[in-house]
Amino acid sequence: MNDYNFLSSFDNQRKLNINIKSPIMFSAIIALILVLISTGFIVRNLILANEVNQANSKLDAIKATQDYQDATRLQDSIAAMSEYDNSADVALKAFQDAGILNVKLLNKLSASIPSSASFTSIAATNSKIEIYCDVPSRKVAAEVLLDLKNSGLFQDVQLGSVTTKSATGSAGYTVNISTILKAGGINE
Repeated sequence: MNDYNFLSSFDNQRKLNINIKSPIMFSAIIALILVLISTGFIVRNLILANEVNQANSKLDAIKATQDYQDATRLQDSIAAMSEYDNSADVALKAFQDAGILNVKLLNKLSASIPSSASFTSIAATNSKIEIYCDVPSRKVAAEVLLDLKNSGLFQDVQLGSVTTKSATGSAGYTVNISTILKAGGINE
């Protein structure tokens, strides 16, 4: 006797018939791969964002320390000193190029005035030099004038003015002296 399976047609319908070569299946596989890659990128981005937040927290904690503040102030000081050094180099180069004020002249000027006096400004045009000096008393102002005349550097030394510094809130006087350099006075 033969067995007949009358429900075999229904069994065939229950089987999932997958055709990998079909365009729909190929598109689904590509879409699945893209979703997996995108998910990987999102997870990686979240991990990196968390690491960045942790690094920023550590950096903020370091910035709050006194050592960091001191280092920042020192770095600013170094930058200011470098800028000053560059400006001083430019000024020195300009003096050397002009051939009027040089280190020898400035050393001779400094050596020729009393220690209680200090130069605040020196302006030079051709052979004329205008000197501004801070002094504690009129007597020291007279000594500065006399010492500059006796220095042998100048053909003529004239006192422009002696003004009190009380307007600026400090004690002492500011002396303005106009001079004319001797020919060859710098290179002696």
